[in-house]
Amino acid sequence: MKLCKRIFDKDTHFKNAVIKRNKKNKKNFILVKYSDRIILVPHCLRNYQVCIAKDNGSHYTCLECGKCKIKDISVEAKKLGYKGVYILKGGKATGKLIEELKPKAVLGIACFFEGMQGIELMEKFKLAVQFVELAKDGCVNTDVNLEKLLEKIRD
Repeated sequence: MKLCKRIFDKDTHFKNAVIKRNKKNKKNFILVKYSDRIILVPHCLRNYQVCIAKDNGSHYTCLECGKCKIKDISVEAKKLGYKGVYILKGGKATGKLIEELKPKAVLGIACFFEGMQGIELMEKFKLAVQFVELAKDGCVNTDVNLEKLLEKIRD
């Protein structure tokens, strides 16, 4: 029972920290033009069994096949003029991508633990950052609340 409580408390801690950081960073995020923003998507959101995304080394580029929610994310981002949507293969790729693309704002999607790490990294780069948590996490076949995410993309 103690182990379960510690795991729950840890999850609650990350969730509360992320919510607090989102509130703190929202105004600065909204002030950044769409063309200076990128979206970072975890590879676990892909339908890896049928995904045809283009492999670009440290990340994938969605080819909008429609077999997962990333197509909807990509289409909305393009419509608004975002700098890009990048499906990350792992956390280490994030810093390299930021240095290459030089965005002014980042919208990230992840579990709370990875999201908190991402927020801290973006703040080190002095970027406006917002985060949307996965509705179902794990390392494969995760899910995100698409309406909540699209709303955040449009901020």
